[in-house]
Amino acid sequence: MFYSARELAAIEQSALGVFICLCKADALSYEKLSGRRGRVLLPALRDDFVKAAVGYSATTSSRTGERNLLMCCVRLSPDKNPEAFVCTVETLGSALLRDNQLVPCMVGASRDPQVTAELRRRLQNVCPDALINDFVTVEELADLFSKTVLNFHPALTEAYGMTIVEAAALGAPSIIDCGGEHRGERLPC
Repeated sequence: MFYSARELAAIEQSALGVFICLCKADALSYEKLSGRRGRVLLPALRDDFVKAAVGYSATTSSRTGERNLLMCCVRLSPDKNPEAFVCTVETLGSALLRDNQLVPCMVGASRDPQVTAELRRRLQNVCPDALINDFVTVEELADLFSKTVLNFHPALTEAYGMTIVEAAALGAPSIIDCGGEHRGERLPC
């Protein structure tokens, strides 16, 4: 109770009613506490990614001009919620993916080989051509995002991940899990 009272007092003193949070979980928690939504501070784009992205254009997409990937780049663990991406792909189904020439792409590793194997099996069951990688280089990630039509960031309890900023740098919008809330948010340019 002590911390809630202190946090509420700090929010009430915020200039112009605006307060910054470091992650979505904090923003949702503070909204429940105060009835006001905080803004999440986006991370800066890493220098190595900026260098890797040279030669790509956010408006013209990949070097080949195609955008056909449904991308999810998170650690394959419950806290990052990769299950939500796999469920989305399963809901879309093979026919819709094929008819729209969409290819799921999941990049991420897990400490639990059973979790990894199950998620990959389910993804390839829907789309045998799905791209699945444990790790990729910065250059490979830039190339994947340049081919991405939509990036999924399903993690519920972390700051906006770097992959959202990286995807945006190459013109790919992101779907962000807001804990059951359905709303859009335009990232500042």
